[in-house]
Amino acid sequence: FNKYNADAATGAGPDLFIAPNDSMGYQARETLIASLDEQLTDKLGDISPTAINGSKVEGKFYTVPESLKAVAMYYDTAKIATPPTTTDALLAGVKDGSIKAGFYGGTAAYHNFGWWAAFGGKLMDEEGTCIADTTGVGDAYAYLDELQTAGAKFYPVYDDLANAFKKGDIDLIVDGPWASGGYKESLPTVGVAPMPSGLMGPSQPLSGVDGWYINPNTADLALATSFALAMTDQAAQQTFVDVAGHIPANTKATITDPITKGFADAVATGFP
Repeated sequence: FNKYNADAATGAGPDLFIAPNDSMGYQARETLIASLDEQLTDKLGDISPTAINGSKVEGKFYTVPESLKAVAMYYDTAKIATPPTTTDALLAGVKDGSIKAGFYGGTAAYHNFGWWAAFGGKLMDEEGTCIADTTGVGDAYAYLDELQTAGAKFYPVYDDLANAFKKGDIDLIVDGPWASGGYKESLPTVGVAPMPSGLMGPSQPLSGVDGWYINPNTADLALATSFALAMTDQAAQQTFVDVAGHIPANTKATITDPITKGFADAVATGFP
């Protein structure tokens, strides 16, 4: 995001820009984006709790939320009539050959983070101390190892995973909504469902919030915020849902596309 960042000393950069929340914490702590608590008071009544929580750093708003995203389970409905809803069912399907599963096994934890909660795993406690080694994170990775032993394929390169699914070499993967256009074009029978639940509860993929950041040095914070709110009101978000397949932050926006609906279900149980 460096080319968009506001310079804390000079204010260089645009008044506001839309971006995902991947680096929101860093930018907020470095005062590169404006705190919006006062501007957003009583303005987000129709925004989902997940979007609200994902728009804050240390309890303060730094984003005008527009849409959400989380990984979910893509599957070929022509080969898998009913997607597995539990980790046991997925493992059993891989073992008996009824499910040809593939997963992204690269260095990033993002795609596989959702499995942690299914096995009781947590990254940090309420004080911010890492507890991954004392919770079910290890059990989650042991489960992935079981899947691989049973025949599931793990792809170190993301594009290889995506292409294998498009060609029909595998018929179930975990990926995000940004890839839905290519999958629908290559595989008209594609469906989407949340990641399976485990013995300790539902999977919780990371639910990211895309929205508007505002330069703290803008000459008119109220005007910039008003513009961002107009670009994220119910009508605007409905357009993004209908045309671009966004999962709306606004609870009054409606979803008719089944792929988008599948991701909305995944976001609802995700970790903001």
